[in-house]
Amino acid sequence: MPTRKLVYHQKDLSPPKGKKPVVPVAEAFGDDEVVCMICGQRGMKTLARHLNFIHNLKPCQYRKLFGLKSTQLLTSKNYSIYRGKLNKEIGCVDSLPKAREARLARMHGQNEPERARTVNTVVAKKRVYRRLHVFEKGDS
Repeated sequence: MPTRKLVYHQKDLSPPKGKKPVVPVAEAFGDDEVVCMICGQRGMKTLARHLNFIHNLKPCQYRKLFGLKSTQLLTSKNYSIYRGKLNKEIGCVDSLPKAREARLARMHGQNEPERARTVNTVVAKKRVYRRLHVFEKGDS
């Protein structure tokens, strides 16, 4: 049975600079769906994947192309609310401040090399212990 391959990037669908979007901004970001302002495709909850595969654009490039604010979400409003509730239920919201602190520490190079060295030595000790343990069992 022959397999089907999806072919992306067949043609550049990005509008030339100075051209109007297919859909006005007010219509593009609805409660239940998002519409692509380049090609007019409807029925999506989020635009990121569509932009990447069909138009070969990143979200920041898309925002810049149409003069959108960097705070403009490229998802439908109801989908954003749903994901927010889901993250609260799972507990991701509680770990967010800790993750931000850890990221800042990594960016500024605080305690990261020391921590990595400690983890690597613990892993190396476990490997040596396993080898010795297996060797001792094999002798008897």
